[in-house]
Amino acid sequence: MARTALFLCAIAFASVVRYHPLHADLDAGWAWAVNALPGEGVVFGRDVAFTYGPLARYILPMNVGSNLMAGMAFQTAMWVVFSGALAVAVFIQRVPLSGLALFVAGLFFGLRSFDSAGYAGPDVFTVFTVLLLLGCSLEGRKWHVPFGAAVALAALLGLVKFSSFAMAAGACAMFAAGWWLLEGRRAVQAGLLALAIPVLLLVFYMIYDPSPPAFLQYLRAGWEISSGFSVAMTLYINPGIRYAGGVLGCYLLAVIALGWRREAVFPLGLSLLLPLFISFKHSFIRESGHHHIVFAFAPWVLGVLMLFAPRKGWKHWAPLLPLAPAAALIWAWPESRMLVDGALAVRKATVLDLTRTAAVRQALDEASRGALEQLRLPAAVVGAVGSEPVAVFPWALHVAAANPLRLHPFPILQSYSAYTPYLDDWNAAFLRDRARAPAKILLQWAAIDGRHPLADVPATALEMFRHYEPVVEEGGWLVLKRRVARAFGGVRTLRTLRWKVGEPWEISGDAPLVRCRFRLNLAGKLRNAALGVPAVEAVMETERGRVFAYRIVPPVLASGFLAGMSPHGLTEFAALLGGAAPDRVISLTIAGRGAKYLASSVDVELCEIEGWKAAPREMGKELAPRGVQDSMAPEILNGIGVARRSEVIPVPVGDGVVRLTGWAADGLLGEAAAGVEVWIDGRRTLARMGLPRPDVVSIKRCAKCLHSGFEWVYPAAKLGRSEHALEFRILHKDGESYYQSPRKLRFRIE
Repeated sequence: MARTALFLCAIAFASVVRYHPLHADLDAGWAWAVNALPGEGVVFGRDVAFTYGPLARYILPMNVGSNLMAGMAFQTAMWVVFSGALAVAVFIQRVPLSGLALFVAGLFFGLRSFDSAGYAGPDVFTVFTVLLLLGCSLEGRKWHVPFGAAVALAALLGLVKFSSFAMAAGACAMFAAGWWLLEGRRAVQAGLLALAIPVLLLVFYMIYDPSPPAFLQYLRAGWEISSGFSVAMTLYINPGIRYAGGVLGCYLLAVIALGWRREAVFPLGLSLLLPLFISFKHSFIRESGHHHIVFAFAPWVLGVLMLFAPRKGWKHWAPLLPLAPAAALIWAWPESRMLVDGALAVRKATVLDLTRTAAVRQALDEASRGALEQLRLPAAVVGAVGSEPVAVFPWALHVAAANPLRLHPFPILQSYSAYTPYLDDWNAAFLRDRARAPAKILLQWAAIDGRHPLADVPATALEMFRHYEPVVEEGGWLVLKRRVARAFGGVRTLRTLRWKVGEPWEISGDAPLVRCRFRLNLAGKLRNAALGVPAVEAVMETERGRVFAYRIVPPVLASGFLAGMSPHGLTEFAALLGGAAPDRVISLTIAGRGAKYLASSVDVELCEIEGWKAAPREMGKELAPRGVQDSMAPEILNGIGVARRSEVIPVPVGDGVVRLTGWAADGLLGEAAAGVEVWIDGRRTLARMGLPRPDVVSIKRCAKCLHSGFEWVYPAAKLGRSEHALEFRILHKDGESYYQSPRKLRFRIE
């Protein structure tokens, strides 16, 4: 009775299905695309690529075509396979009741994995089913049946999500490897079965699209996007990493102990190690919205291992003792309450929803209504696009769900994911080929993590400049149309240099394109393998005195840094496409927390572009003084509060950048200042203006000051250890005059 009750609890906990309404955020763009594009004849591998594959629409179905019904059926089928595997373990193999109880507990506390990172869930559950099947393969003469099922599911995941495929396929391979310690013959048999994974993946893909070149392109793009994630997408580490690292360390000790004692469960313990590590790495590469993944996945791992633990004998249980502190660390994690809350809250949809799809469709349509309204484009933009094929840059693909657009997407669906020259070049080749290129591009000036939307994809950006021109700009959108003839020709290397990371690089006017080949040093390679490389920044100084700092993805700059055409906003980009003179970058410094993980020297190619005319050097015109106005405040300098401080302030510059933030307004006009000049030691520079400051609106009672925030950056390498002085000018909107601010700052670099 207890065995049956625990079994029923387990399959009830696991009976969750996932489906999604349309949202208006970044991730919803690709989620809608993987649902909608297959119905338009778009083929993954041949036409597009992402971390998700052609079957992804079944694990994150939306009410698009037949996806909802098919997705719920697919997820229900995975639940049936899971239930069958658990039934074998519980009723045929007769696993111990104690292990079954711990398995059910682990399943309950791990249920948040169904909604742990936005659209993740059913793919993780399929990985979990693979792990359960591996456990069923530990004993019995017909062990190859559950192992073969695990192999088939792992291969199928290759068409769902690349990282989940890596977890499942890696687990199968490590399971086979674990048998070398116990039984060589079974190790050989399991190894041969595991080798069937790539063969089956090829067969599955050929059924989907019988094109070997497309299959290879699908694999390479998936690999490069997934492997590039730990360099391109890192954010600051959450304190929970100490707890997660402890869990991983305790589990590793248990696996070593199992191997030392040659316990029969060792192959399973070894196979679970890779999925646990991948979940750990994915949690803390990009902590925001992800850091709880490993804490939800780890209870599953511990539960599966305990399910198939030795039936009796203290000496057989002893190697599993390190799992007790692992479980304690999960519970001691300050946010552990979310595991319980998540397990209780996740019961929003079950496999029974397959019987009421009409009601589910209606609920999804209602929940999507607000997003559709947010995604409506201005009439002028829709009219400018017309009925011609249009690509969307950088990520808002789901505007096609709310507007009559003929979507023709970039191969790498969202540009921030084109982490490598190969991926960037695929998008660039798409624009270069007149037969495949879209007639129009619908563009927003948007980027993640303080990145520059064009520096993210320099080869693609160059092709936009070469082949497209502006049509209309309205409501934050810019429509581009393909030129009749290209604006300029090819690229030629002028000379090669070797520059030092951290030192200012002076860029000559005859080199509008600079190719930089960054490499990780040994510390960077080790950190990248274990977790991820922190953010690397490029500090750019222009001819007109502007200084900008953007996060960069170092590998992709092998395609080139657009020094001669680097706009800093939508209007400026449109003007450059229309033939306006650029504000050329004259100095570039590599800084940021991740710069120390790069090799100290960088191979650089200075390149010219055929037909590209460098604009004459512009220093900015002299502005007329209007008097003094105390309507701005420098506030934070490298994390230190500096408002109204008159003494010399010691400033740390661990990441190689001096960064000042504050706000500025035109006190007479009662609105945000048109700009801020920052004079450092008598040298004029310009801050980046327009950052949101709702606090200024309320505190200063200035309704038009919402975008009065500014940021000023300067490379620390250009400053010595002596005292430095900052003075400020508030620019008038006429573009010809300024107010002198009485605020001054003095600082010294530590």
